[in-house]
Amino acid sequence: MATQDFGKQDIVVANTGMEVAGQPILETVEAEFARVFAVNVEGVYFTLPKAAKYVADNGRIIYVGSSSTALAVPGPGLYSGSKMAPRLWVEVLATEIGHRGITVNSILPTGIEGAGVFKELPPNGSLRKMVIANSQRQRMGTVNVADAVERLAGHLSSFVSGQHLLVTDGASY
Repeated sequence: MATQDFGKQDIVVANTGMEVAGQPILETVEAEFARVFAVNVEGVYFTLPKAAKYVADNGRIIYVGSSSTALAVPGPGLYSGSKMAPRLWVEVLATEIGHRGITVNSILPTGIEGAGVFKELPPNGSLRKMVIANSQRQRMGTVNVADAVERLAGHLSSFVSGQHLLVTDGASY
């Protein structure tokens, strides 16, 4: 544990997820629902309070969610729904522990090249084309999510809490 090795824990990043892309809600089966929600909802629900317990005063908690929670589109309903609950918890937790100077924020990235379902989808697939078409520079996201985490984890963001940073190259989702 970081507390044992370094004496305190300043930053916790909750960055885990299981994606299901291109599947209408009407086609979701109970077992798949349970699997996705176990990782994306239950996993985060128990990570955030643990983080709040162990992170040092004036520390940072950052949840990596999904831009798919910003706009309802057909296809990723199960995945997007599983990312909505943690998005709300970021706001609630920010109010519960803000008095300790801890900030709690989320980063909501678009489709990232080489991550999640984009490791397995064909290069010319419809989901990839949608992400590229909605990007201002007509490209997939890159590891710029790590840059956003670094920004929210730094001292310049000490007055930013309970917020959601869309990392989408200007896309509206």
